[in-house]
Parts: sequence; structure tokens; C-alpha cells
Amino acid sequence: MRHTLLLLLLLALPVPAQDEARVRQLIQELDDDSFEVRDKAEKALVAIGAEAVPQLKVVIAETERQKEKAEVRTRALSALRAIEFNAKSKLFYVEPKLVTLRAAEAEIGAVLADVEKQTGVKVDAAAIDAKAKVTIDVQNAPLFKVLDDLCRGQDERSYEYRDEGVRFQRSKFVPYPAAYEGPFRVRVLKLKHERSTDFKASQGQTEVVLEADWQKYLKPSKRVGLELKSAKDDKGAELEVLKGQTDDDNNGGMVVVNNNRFIMRRNGVVVAAGGLGEETSSDTFTLKGMTAGTSRLTLQGTARFSFPLDKSDVVFENPASAEPQQTGDLTIAIRNQAGGRLWKITMTRTPGRPQVAPEDIDGRLDKDSFVAIDDAGKEHKANLNESRNDLQVIMRGGELPDGTPLATYQAMFPTLQGRMPKQIRFKFVTQVFVKTVPFVIKDIPLP
Repeated sequence: MRHTLLLLLLLALPVPAQDEARVRQLIQELDDDSFEVRDKAEKALVAIGAEAVPQLKVVIAETERQKEKAEVRTRALSALRAIEFNAKSKLFYVEPKLVTLRAAEAEIGAVLADVEKQTGVKVDAAAIDAKAKVTIDVQNAPLFKVLDDLCRGQDERSYEYRDEGVRFQRSKFVPYPAAYEGPFRVRVLKLKHERSTDFKASQGQTEVVLEADWQKYLKPSKRVGLELKSAKDDKGAELEVLKGQTDDDNNGGMVVVNNNRFIMRRNGVVVAAGGLGEETSSDTFTLKGMTAGTSRLTLQGTARFSFPLDKSDVVFENPASAEPQQTGDLTIAIRNQAGGRLWKITMTRTPGRPQVAPEDIDGRLDKDSFVAIDDAGKEHKANLNESRNDLQVIMRGGELPDGTPLATYQAMFPTLQGRMPKQIRFKFVTQVFVKTVPFVIKDIPLP
């Protein structure tokens, strides 16, 4: 409710006269003969933001029954939805307060008090020596970087970042190689290198575990999309990057990804995948083709953080004969498998909507809300599990053809006692803001 009120306030701000004139001009250009002019005008209206909303609503209402103005109405609707989405996103994602510090041989207690004041993040340093001297010089630095720098090389100083704030501990700090961007951090949590013993040019393979983290004022989905786009050794060689742990010799091309998904490969091409449904902020990658004598690596990739914006009720009346439902970018279908107690739920991409990453779906489903309603109006809670039996066909490059299940679940209603429910319902996130964060981690030493 608080977010809804804030959104309405953002969209109801007074509009300066010069902006009103600019908006009127751009709306007229939505009807221009030139496609380029129309497209540019729509993007400009989105960039103006809340100030354009009142006039956009007027033109949408005026053109509702004017067939000759169909494109004007479509573009005005598109601009309005984009403005509302941007405004809503700002309620769930805001950039952090950065830190500027210059201290030489200063007491860490005073430095951390300054950090707390600049960021608004509570810092508990009661467990460490507050009089210990530190030297630090940073300007507009992310909080994670500042905290890591203050602990680097210390045997009795580390920290945990919890929901309630940062708590320092009297323990050894592990200096994981990391990249920092705003409120996010991506670090190398594990590096396992297997050297070749056959004296060939290649040095075997390396297993890398990457972990993503975020400042706790943000509330993204716990499942983070990590992608390693390239890896190079210190000899300049571009390495082959495979997602997951590989064991080609022992299990026929199976790649285990993060212990909660599996991918099957044939001749290096991904042919099928499945998921076990656990949320995670880490991923495993295998690197191949290193030059002999390599001692350091550089990794480049992206981390994708998803922020749920809207959650809607998905309701199937008369489930036994229910038609699939479009819910945002997905189409959801249900099918009875055994006497009303066991149901199969499949989710596919709605045609014409952007590609959806299969790993993003599970975090959008509120499993605790999944219930069936019997003829007496009684609710029966489901035991919901992601199906391990269905394989998802994945083409080269990761593109899934229309109609391919992105996620499949089995719902068991133990207390339904074989009766056919009159309704099945659950809550599902229909609108998501995705923040894509690029990262580069340089000069990672091999073990």
C-alpha cells in the first residue's frame, strides 16, 4: 500500500508550462508520417516521465474509438506503461550512498562511525579493537569495497552484512577477488585448478565459483543470474567457458550447475536442462584451454538481479477444464494427473513477449500461496515441487522456441482426498525490474 501511494504521488507532480508545451509537441509527433519521428517522440515522452502522464492519458482516451489514430493510441499507451514501470522501479531500486574517506593511521572506530554516517547503514564494531589504526583513501566508493579494504590482510577483523546492518567480527578476513558496482559485489568464492600431466600446451581446466551479493536495503530475488561472458589467462589466451562443473569422461556429458540445475551436452552443444528449484546467488563455471605457464586469470561477465514489482492472483475456476492463462510475460497451464490430488503446472513464454530466463521463474512463484478450494469452500494447501522429469530443450545460444516449457511443477494436495477441486489459485509476480550489472575481475591468482 505504501508503494502504491508513493507511485501515485510521483505520477501526480505539477507540470511546468514549458514541459506541457514540449509534451504536446511530442504527442503530435506520434502521428507523424515518418516512422523515425514517431519512434523518437515515444522515447522522448518516456524520458520526460511523470510530467507527460496527464496528457498521455487524455490522448489515450480521445483516440480509443478512432481507428485512424490506432498507432497514436498504441504508442501513447506504450509510453505511459514505460513511465509507470520506471516510476515503480524507483520504489524498489535506488542507487546507494557512496563513501568518501581519507584517513591516515586513524582509529577504525572513528572511521566506521563516519562510514555509518555517510551511508546510513548501521555498523556494529563492538567485537573488534576500535582503537586499531587504519589508513584508507577512497572517493565515491561502494560500501562493500570500503569494508573489504578495511579488513584486507587482517587475521582478527572481518565482517558480516546482515539485514540489520554490518557486524564486525574478530576472525580472519578472506580476501576473495571481487568486483564492485554500486550496491552490488561479485566475487570469486572458489577456484580449483587441475593441471595437465601430459605435457601438452593446455594446462587442464579450472573450476570457478562466482557469488553475487547486494546491500541489504535492497530486496531482489535470491536467485541471481550470473553469466561469465569471457575469461583470459595472463598469456592473452581466450578460454572456453562452460557453465557448471563438467565431468565428460564419467557421466556422458553431464554438467551440474550449482547443485540445483542440470544440463546435458552432446558434442559441446547443450541439448537439455532441468532444475531443482532452489534459490541461489552463486554459480559454477569451468574454464578450458589455458596456456602452459599461466598464473593469473581475468574474468568478465554480468550479474542479473531481479526485483519483483507486482504480484497478482492467478485463479483457475473449474481447473479440470481450465484454459491456459496469460500472466504478464508467461502463459500458465494446469492439468490433472491423479484423482484431483496431483496436478501438473507448466509455464511457457507468452508469444511476442521478451525471452524469459528459466532460472528466473521459480523466484516469482509464491509457493506458500498455492491452494485448492473444494465444493465446501475449504482451502487445501499444496506441496509444490519443481518437476525433475521434464527436460527443457535448449537451442544453441540459449534461445527457447515458443511453446517450450520454461518451468514445470507438480502440486500435491494431500488433504483433498481425491475430490476434484472447484478452484486452484496462487500468487505470482507478473512484473519484474531487472538490474544488469557488468563486472570485471582482474589478475586472479591460480592456486
